[in-house]
Parts: sequence; structure tokens; C-alpha cells
Amino acid sequence: MFKRLCQKCGKEYYVRWIKSTAKFCNHSCYIESIKGVKRPKISEMFTGSGNPRWKGGRILDKDGYWMIYSPKHPFKNAIGYVREHRLVMEKFLGRYLMSIEVIHHKDENKQNNKLSNLQLFFKPDHDRLSLKLRNQRIK
Repeated sequence: MFKRLCQKCGKEYYVRWIKSTAKFCNHSCYIESIKGVKRPKISEMFTGSGNPRWKGGRILDKDGYWMIYSPKHPFKNAIGYVREHRLVMEKFLGRYLMSIEVIHHKDENKQNNKLSNLQLFFKPDHDRLSLKLRNQRIK
């Protein structure tokens, strides 16, 4: 048995092993020591830059589009990401896009999100354009 001093009350207590990490004589001293200490919420610790696997907030989704971490965006997905081309167009327009608005990549490269390569369409108009382009490729 090895003697230690409690970090809260200063009372002597015993530990079984010299390498013990115990710092308090009992649980109540430990509880008293952490009162008023601001600790981050679990949700804050492991989301965004708090996650050990964080890679900067820009990922490529399964469809080939760049996704940007934007947890406060009203149209984010379940894990807080929004497609980059939508964010670029929203910044240019100064407003959020409506659900019926679609962004078209003029050069058909989903990863080229320069404003000069993006064009805003309503969904029906974009569907007509896509059909026209698809028919041209087949001929």
C-alpha cells in the first residue's frame, strides 16, 4: 500500500499500486473537484473538427460531387454536408436555393465548381436539357 494526498481535501489515503492514477480519496472529493468545470458536449467533441478523423470538411460523395461541411445550412444532409456547387451559387445569388432549383455543370464535370461553369435551372428545364444532351451523345 502506498500513501497519497487527496488533491481536493488534502487527506491522506492509500492506493494498492505505485502506478495508480488515483488523485482523490473518495468519489465525493472527485465530484467536488469537477463542479463548475465546463466540459464540451459529446456531440461537439466528435463532430466537425473535433473528430479525430476530420479531413477539413470537404469530401467527395458517391455520385462524384464535392460536399462541404455546413452544419447550420437549412438544406444540409443527415451528417451536415451540402454540395459545393449549390453553396457557390447561393453565395453568388445571396440567398438559399429553392428545392425546385438545380445547378447544371456546363462542362459536365461534377467536380468543376467554378461559377463560370455553373448554370441555374428550374428542375423541369434542366430535365429537358439533360434529355437533349443525352440524345446528342447517342447520335
